[in-house]
Amino acid sequence: MRELLQKKGIQPNVVMSGNTLDSQKQFVLEGLGVALLPIFTVDQEISQKKLFILHGRAPYHYSVKLVTKKQRTLSRNAARFLETLRPELVKWSRS
Repeated sequence: MRELLQKKGIQPNVVMSGNTLDSQKQFVLEGLGVALLPIFTVDQEISQKKLFILHGRAPYHYSVKLVTKKQRTLSRNAARFLETLRPELVKWSRS
């Protein structure tokens, strides 16, 4: 995000930041600024009119990684989940 803003010539005044989506949402609810958050984290607050979407028309693309601890054996359920998810991950990586 910082790189995108710099390319546009925008220098945000970041006074406070949070490491979790919930802390970022709380900052906004307290009136301390704006945040770029996934819709599922703010659906309830939007329906309650506590928050509103400033600009939600443009899609945002970002990179995510599926990770686990090194040399960890996955549980059977986790391995099955990964088998189910793998084809979708391949599709996403190509788009």
